[in-house]
Amino acid sequence: MRTRLLLPSLGLLLAVASGACGSTAATPPSQEQAEQAVCASIATMRVEIRKLDALDPSTATVEDVQRQEAAIRGAWSAVQASVQAVGVADKTAVLAAGQAFQATVDGMSPGMSAADRGATIHGALAPLQATFKQMEDGLGCAGAATSPDVSAPDASPSFSRGDY
Repeated sequence: MRTRLLLPSLGLLLAVASGACGSTAATPPSQEQAEQAVCASIATMRVEIRKLDALDPSTATVEDVQRQEAAIRGAWSAVQASVQAVGVADKTAVLAAGQAFQATVDGMSPGMSAADRGATIHGALAPLQATFKQMEDGLGCAGAATSPDVSAPDASPSFSRGDY
């Protein structure tokens, strides 16, 4: 009888011990992994910005712009999370530019037209995109050379209040 009690207990002990050995605490990413995560999150945000740029101001609804605004905000959250593990200077520059973006977008009135809303979002993104470009260049992100130059006035189609 004693053997019958010991075997299940021993099996349970081994299962717990092997589970404890197999589960390791989350190890912090290496600098290279952190930089790759930042590059990937910036690339995702650029995709969302391009989707905003692709909206036709003459046919886009407020809901279309709000949907893309939400996607950009989600991508921005991913950038914020990924930048936590990189160097202090990179993190500080991105977060400062992002705060200006967030403040502008958060301050938009709900009654804005689609065109005005798109123009405001696009304008608020320009400093953040410039910071991304500098960071991508510094980190050597793949595709950074193919990213649109945000300083060029016709780098991408966009909402502009002057067009309406």
